Amino acid sequence: MPLTYLWLFPLGLAIGAFGTLIGAGGGFILVPILLIVYPNENTELITSISLAVVFFNALSGSVAYARMKRIDYKSGIIFAVATIPGGIDLRSVSASVFCNVTSSLSKAFSRTVETCSASSMRPSNSRCSNPWPVRR
Repeated sequence: MPLTYLWLFPLGLAIGAFGTLIGAGGGFILVPILLIVYPNENTELITSISLAVVFFNALSGSVAYARMKRIDYKSGIIFAVATIPGGIDLRSVSASVFCNVTSSLSKAFSRTVETCSASSMRPSNSRCSNPWPVRR
């Protein structure tokens, strides 16, 4: 392993400890850092690294809570079994629904930007004009 990657180990420990303390896993901190440091890397690789970090953080927390006997296994099994049908049924629905929703949101956003851009060339009584004009 090259020496340039050695800084990643303490970074991972720090992010893992912080993520476990707040219960968020740390992926929301790790992904932006990795994207800034390695902008040419594949985003799938960076996402996979983040998921692995979050998995080990969750595993660590689960082991700690199991040792303290603070896990209600019966409720966990019930919730896990209840999610299986939704995961199977919604798998096919989500692709078409989310595609349509994101397409509609994207079109609405584009039209809003076009309207505000076009209206910025109009007189200042336009509803999209800048309320804080820059004075030069």
